[in-house]
Amino acid sequence: MIERYLPAIILLFLFILVPAVKGAASDRAGDPGGHTDVLACEFPNEIIPAIRKQKKPPLLILFSADPFLQPVPAELRLRAADLVASGTREDIQRFGNLDLPDPVLLPQKTVRALLENGLIQGADWILPIPIEVPFLTVDQVRSNLERDELATREETGTLRQTGAGVAMTIAARPFRFNRIDRLAPPPDQSLWVHIDLSYIAALYRNEIKTPIFPLVGKMIRTLAPLRSRIKGFSVSFSTERGDVPLTLRFVGPVLKRTFADPTVLEKVPFQWVQVSRVFYYQEFHQIGEIDKLVNKLLQASPDRAVNHYLKYRLETMRHDPDRALAALREAIRLDRGYAVELFPLADREARNGNLAAAIPLLAEALAARHEHDVHRINLAELNLQFRDPAKARSILEPLSKLPWSKVYHPQTPDLIKQLLKAADQTEKFNFQPPEENALPFK
Repeated sequence: MIERYLPAIILLFLFILVPAVKGAASDRAGDPGGHTDVLACEFPNEIIPAIRKQKKPPLLILFSADPFLQPVPAELRLRAADLVASGTREDIQRFGNLDLPDPVLLPQKTVRALLENGLIQGADWILPIPIEVPFLTVDQVRSNLERDELATREETGTLRQTGAGVAMTIAARPFRFNRIDRLAPPPDQSLWVHIDLSYIAALYRNEIKTPIFPLVGKMIRTLAPLRSRIKGFSVSFSTERGDVPLTLRFVGPVLKRTFADPTVLEKVPFQWVQVSRVFYYQEFHQIGEIDKLVNKLLQASPDRAVNHYLKYRLETMRHDPDRALAALREAIRLDRGYAVELFPLADREARNGNLAAAIPLLAEALAARHEHDVHRINLAELNLQFRDPAKARSILEPLSKLPWSKVYHPQTPDLIKQLLKAADQTEKFNFQPPEENALPFK
């Protein structure tokens, strides 16, 4: 029976936050020179150009499950430094994605690049560790860093226990390991807050044990006293490569809106409460209740991608693939980030031997997300299996002319050559592709 009271519980929690939020709004209004950049992005490395524009390097406050400290390969350091120094956001998107042919600065290297190039004064990494769990020791931090190859021996040699947690030095700048209840940046520094949704994903279990909006509210409440010093606020979704489940993608816009206008919590948006209730009922597979809520959401806000994604999940629970796919397509139309859901659908069909369904699904995913040249090779392979060498060739020939990275994609040019050779051999046997109307999707 607790579900009857869930909306009231959420409302109560958010209203408790309002005094702190009002205070934060007042702090900002009282700062005549105050200005905060607020942005959302797919990957954390996209924030680099915005941070570079700051008049003074800020201290980075990072909420994430990943410290983004991976070193840049030696062969790419000069190019990465140029990208950090002058690259636009479009440049970062082009050269910061492993699914493109020539990556230079991947998301996992973002914070190290900022530190080594002097764009930030230091960083406070807020780890997703529950308050009731003991914090990490120096030895545990050292072990994790060495295991994941995130720091040199010289850097781990600077690890030390502090009153708030653990600290070390990277590129002559402080890097601190903290938890949300211990966040206390030096009072004389301007701040840039970045939240990667992996932070939420690491703490979130379900709407019973760890409701989403209390997690969001806690972050906003923690940041409220610091608001006048925050010069930039950014959110990265990180759903593209599966680091964060698509179900949590909607939290990105929620965080962005809440920080940009804390007074939104004075009247809790209908959408937020209803979405949380959908997640709650999903735990009990109560399709009837979910159906009522999703229909209300779609009627009230048909322009929100998350509502159509919830419809997709509902129809999937009902085992209605046609309605599910229609809902997913509408979500993709509104937010192409949801197109990544098409990749596992295509993969499932391919593994089941249903190439006639897998090929158009993968092609549709690639049409929505242009940053997937690596997956185009997979599409060519499927077309070869489907005995359509001409289509495979039309995909492979442009790919063969791309500048594939010797660091990240050293074997890709040879693979493309092998597939082109296979296309030639298939054509020699005069295999005919199936008629177009045999495909279930067009």
